[in-house]
Amino acid sequence: MDKLKKRELAAIHLGFVCCSRDGFVKAQLKTDSKEVVEITLKADMTTHHYGVLVEDIRNLLSLNAGFFISHFLREVNYCADTLAKRNQELYEDYNLGSPSY
Repeated sequence: MDKLKKRELAAIHLGFVCCSRDGFVKAQLKTDSKEVVEITLKADMTTHHYGVLVEDIRNLLSLNAGFFISHFLREVNYCADTLAKRNQELYEDYNLGSPSY
């Protein structure tokens, strides 16, 4: 699994963690990576080095019946397409965490 897929999995995980933490009962996460959706929902990840991350996402999905993940064509979503193209121009990673109130 390449670095891009790891980032996609980490973003999915963070999205569901934030939704769960903030009390959302419904969340629909859409990604343009069909492979990541298949890995998250179907693949045997017990021996894979990102298996723990995938298992945590699966646990979040099973504990929150209103949480869903699906494949979505990037070109259909202008905002996501623009961000994905812009990401290629960024020179540093961003770390999203809890807000410091």
